[in-house]
Amino acid sequence: MLHTPSLCLLDVHPTLLAGICCIGACYANYLAADTVRRATDILRVAAAACSSFLLSDRDQHHHHHHHQTPFGHDAEELQAFTIIVLHLLCTPSQRSQARHMWPALARQASQIGLFDVATDALVALSPLHQANLDPGLVSASTFDWTGWVQQEERSRLAHVMLVVDSAMVLYLNLPSHIDCFKVRAPLPADDAAWDAGSAETCAEALGLLGAHAHAARTENTGDVARPTQPCGDGVLQALLQPSHDIMPDQTNSRGRFIILSIHSMVCRQDSLPQPTLHQLESALDKFQSNLDHIGRIGSWRDDDVHLYWLLAKVLLKNTRPAHLCLTPDQHLVQIMQILQLVRHWFVSGAATRGEELDLADDGDASYETHNLTLTFSDVFKPVGENDELAVTIQTDPATFYDAGEL
Repeated sequence: MLHTPSLCLLDVHPTLLAGICCIGACYANYLAADTVRRATDILRVAAAACSSFLLSDRDQHHHHHHHQTPFGHDAEELQAFTIIVLHLLCTPSQRSQARHMWPALARQASQIGLFDVATDALVALSPLHQANLDPGLVSASTFDWTGWVQQEERSRLAHVMLVVDSAMVLYLNLPSHIDCFKVRAPLPADDAAWDAGSAETCAEALGLLGAHAHAARTENTGDVARPTQPCGDGVLQALLQPSHDIMPDQTNSRGRFIILSIHSMVCRQDSLPQPTLHQLESALDKFQSNLDHIGRIGSWRDDDVHLYWLLAKVLLKNTRPAHLCLTPDQHLVQIMQILQLVRHWFVSGAATRGEELDLADDGDASYETHNLTLTFSDVFKPVGENDELAVTIQTDPATFYDAGEL
């Protein structure tokens, strides 16, 4: 979400800077989790008092605050409040605050056009992010790194907010505030391009310098070295349309995770019309076929993609009306328990052995499934600390059993 190669801490919005500090504090061994939570509460109160982002529609009208484009401090405020919301998901009282903040933030993002590609002549435009562009029209010599970074940062923020919105639905049983079929921003580009420290390195990772650009895969095995990424709404439509297909090298690991997390949220809905239910089942099968073609590529994100594919299958088969009447915290406990069981089924190799997933047994209860207080650093572990997921799993439907009613 933040472009660290060009990030200057002296220039960023104060609220975003404070949010970055809170993230760092979560991983500091010398600070207790309660201390960080109190700091987040203080930041939330201070940020809300200094911003119009959380005002109601009526108050916004009287405030006369006009947004031009989601670049600059408007974008940084959205980034900051998104970080704050993520921090507030750890305790019941803080989750209540996050639930009240989120609709206003989603509304603000929509009002400033975050979920569309920038076309305003007043900002740096990125041809590689425009819809229906022929990538052959852009070469390394004409590549505008500044414009590309600005639009990519915008696209990444849009999809982070979309995933947070999906998580609110999936984990807390809340209504969605972002229409996933109206997010026209392209999926995130390869991390090799995003993390590049120069225009030339970025152009190479995007494949603008020729075939040797694929060397970027050696460091980011989930990358696809493509100059463009499909739009999120287009990929969702392609999944749901029987006549459409998605080529395996069209989306990278991050894009696959975003799409599947949204799909998991949709699968949690109850009383789906039969055509829609059939579409979702077919979409998961199509996604499975895509994953099987890609194979085991050693990316921790693709392990998460496999895990959430299984979760989506479970939710699609087993969601009942009573589940959707649970309070947010009750729903969180249930989903975390299901996810823990699916993870164990996944990691243990039981899926590949054809063993049935038994959701009636909650196994070894841990704090994640029964304690309503979570720790940010445990929920968002640094890259490399999820090695227990580095196993091969076959997504053959024949090994997937009906888990019965939850």
